[in-house]
Amino acid sequence: MIENIRKTLTDGRERGFTLVELVVVMAILVLLAALAVPKFVGVLANARSDANDTNLKMLQEAVDLYISSENVASEDVDDLSILVDEYLKELPAAPAGFTAYSVTDGEVGGGQAEENP
Repeated sequence: MIENIRKTLTDGRERGFTLVELVVVMAILVLLAALAVPKFVGVLANARSDANDTNLKMLQEAVDLYISSENVASEDVDDLSILVDEYLKELPAAPAGFTAYSVTDGEVGGGQAEENP
């Protein structure tokens, strides 16, 4: 019975894909990949930039809070590590492609996009 079904389905011939069909499918997949990869890279760059902007704002708010609650002059704030534990759980690392964060006279800096040589 199974042989009868197999013979009916294959009609006595083996079937498969032709080389032309396989090449067409591969061309379509390459085209889709060519469209998707640049969009994905752009999304990653935007995410890194947004993360950097958010980190800079968070660090500046923590510095401002430290200055106001500890009654220190902004000129005396030159180290971000004083914010850890009480004002920040940990110092954020700059995203890939951005310089490290720093503080000078109460103003957070760094986080600039690094240029590729």
